[in-house]
Amino acid sequence: MCRLLAYIGEPTSLAHLVFSGEHSLYEQSFAPRELLSGSVNADGYGVAWYTKERPARIAGARPIWYDDELPTTLAAIESEHVVAALRNATPGIPVDRSCLLPLVHEQWSLVLNGFVPQFRKEHMRALRAGLPEPQRWAPCGASHSWIEIDRDRTVRREML
Repeated sequence: MCRLLAYIGEPTSLAHLVFSGEHSLYEQSFAPRELLSGSVNADGYGVAWYTKERPARIAGARPIWYDDELPTTLAAIESEHVVAALRNATPGIPVDRSCLLPLVHEQWSLVLNGFVPQFRKEHMRALRAGLPEPQRWAPCGASHSWIEIDRDRTVRREML
C-alpha cells in the first residue's frame, strides 16, 4: 500500500512535510504501520508542489532513503500546495516511471493508491468519460484512483 501526503495551507518547507512530525512520510518508507503486503515502501517516491504557474515535481524510482540530497533540496522549497507519495508496488502493476507518483500533467498533480482487477478492460473508459477531451487519454499509468489538487486549491478524490 502506497503512502500519500497532501497539504494545503500556509507556505511551508517541503522538507518539513516529508521528514518531520510523528511517523513522517520518510519514516513510513522503512517502518510503515498497517501495511497489508510487503514490509517497506521502497519502490519509489515523489513530491509535487505548486509554483505560481504550474506544478513542479521531484521523484526517484528507488527508496527515498537512498537520496542523500533530498532533505537539502526540499528544505530550499516552500509551497502552500503539496502532494507526495511513497510507493509499494502492487503485484501486477509495473514498477516503472509511468507509475511513479505524484504524476503531473499541465495544471494537475495527482497521487493514487490501490488496484482494481480488470481496470483497463472494464472501468477505465467510464472513469475517464468526465475528463475534457484533450486530457481524457493523457494519463498513461497502470493505476486507477487519484487525489487531485489544482492551483486554485480545488481538491477532488475519485476512485472506482
